Order: sequence, then structure tokens, then C-alpha cells
Amino acid sequence: MLSHRNLLFIASVSSRLRNVGPDDVVYAVLPISHVYGFASVCLGSVHAGATLRLVPRFSPEAVRRALADEHVSIFQGVPAMHAKLLEHLQTQGHAWSATTA
Repeated sequence: MLSHRNLLFIASVSSRLRNVGPDDVVYAVLPISHVYGFASVCLGSVHAGATLRLVPRFSPEAVRRALADEHVSIFQGVPAMHAKLLEHLQTQGHAWSATTA
């Protein structure tokens, strides 16, 4: 069980380590029932004043569109999500960078 002070500490440290700021848009697809999704991604983003875009389920194509077209600047996920995203980009012939899309 984490106290409110513990959650605020995680949010503060996480936002500083990731250099999250008010200009960022964070794509949040990790479960907020887990401490990483809740304290680090959600609370860390809000603590930094960033925009938080909550998404109910992971889809590689939805992440690709968000990064390329919707000004999402931060996507945090577990390694399997990143692997699926990279596989999707490669198999669908999409650019690897939003700047070259």
C-alpha cells in the first residue's frame, strides 16, 4: 500500500527523469490499476502539467497514428508493446520516425 506522499514522490521523480513538461502529450495505455501506469505515467504526467491522453487498449496502429499525426510526444509501454509497434511499422511499410512520415 502506497501513501499519498509516496504517490506524489513517484510522480515527481518520474516526471523529472522523463523530462515531461507542459508541452508534452502523453499516450497512456498502461493499466492504471498498476502502480507504473498510475503513479509514473498518469500522475507523473499530470504533475508535470502535460496533457494526458488515456486509451482503453493497446493497438499498434493507434499508437502509430497518435505519434505521427496527433502530436503525442511520449509513449510509455512494456517491452512487448514496443516490439509490436516496431513489427507493425515494418510489416506495414510505415516510416520509423514521425519526422519522416
